[in-house]
Amino acid sequence: MRSLLQLQQDNNSTTKRPTSSCSYFDNGIDVITEIRRKLQFLLRVWRSAYKLKALSSLPTELKATHTPNPVQAHTGELSGYQYTWVYATTIESLVGAVVIEEFGAFSWVGGQWYFTNFTAKPFTRNDFIEWYSCPRGMILPNCQYTDFQNWSGSAKLINTKTKWYFIGRNESGRRIKGEAEIEELGELIE
Repeated sequence: MRSLLQLQQDNNSTTKRPTSSCSYFDNGIDVITEIRRKLQFLLRVWRSAYKLKALSSLPTELKATHTPNPVQAHTGELSGYQYTWVYATTIESLVGAVVIEEFGAFSWVGGQWYFTNFTAKPFTRNDFIEWYSCPRGMILPNCQYTDFQNWSGSAKLINTKTKWYFIGRNESGRRIKGEAEIEELGELIE
């Protein structure tokens, strides 16, 4: 049996030893974290492609607009990111009454659209009711509903664009859509 003195001498020696008995495990956690990050990215790509394909199959019976468009950035503000583009988004029906089911945004990154809601899932009818001051989430004919504090955020001040989409059901029960792009300028408001 080793004495305490031998253990202390061993601890003071200059031979290289792992600083932690978990060093191999720590490297394994790094690998697992990296795999998880890559899988989350692939899932995001798949979800984006799936949502874009589903949108492309729907008829356009809603009109969405953003003002101003293009828009300059502010520092900070609503988004929690270093740069925020604030604009009004207005939606109206082209065909009659429409009940909004979901809406959300895609950001243009590296030549491709990526679904980028801060919640990582589509916004709901209840979100639409609140943000667009639209009772029951029903868009009535000849009426416009506006979110005056819509925003996009980024850690970088770059030229980019965001595509907002809205999905609803018309009076006959058919799913329909509306989409609009907002151009976000890589410059600050003076």
